[in-house]
Amino acid sequence: MCKRFMLCCCLSALCFVLAAGVAPAQDTSPYLVGAWNESNTWVTVMNPTTKWLTVYAIAYNEGIPFFCAWQDIPPNGLGGGGLPTVFLQGGGEGNFGTVKFFAFPRGTRTFDPNAVIGGFQSKSWEDPYDWADSEANLKAVTINSYTIREFSMIPPGDHPCWKPSKNES
Repeated sequence: MCKRFMLCCCLSALCFVLAAGVAPAQDTSPYLVGAWNESNTWVTVMNPTTKWLTVYAIAYNEGIPFFCAWQDIPPNGLGGGGLPTVFLQGGGEGNFGTVKFFAFPRGTRTFDPNAVIGGFQSKSWEDPYDWADSEANLKAVTINSYTIREFSMIPPGDHPCWKPSKNES
């Protein structure tokens, strides 16, 4: 009885360890989404892989792209700087919208499920009486038949959302 119990416990622990070992990080994906508003919005994107990735950022105001940028991010490196840092200040009417991030292996625009990124956004604002900050993870989007199409919808290089310098890295 005791031997069977111990064997069952060991097998249960092994199953738990194996299941935990293959569980993906829930905050990484080749496709991340966030939000911006008229207050200052900073974004940091991280490359947790061992490969160089090119990350595209597209900010939308009422469904229309108003800002596009891209940056190559080294293995286990951070994006920022030229990739949407403080660029999300007012994009026209509404002053609120979504921002999407797409990751590809550097040098390609071919979807690769292994080209995962993670990130977070910070917002700060002040009024005459106070200063406030908030932070939130960028949300990982599950890639499925509905979302895979987004990768082919990155605006072309001549779209007005691309500012004078596409790459600030």
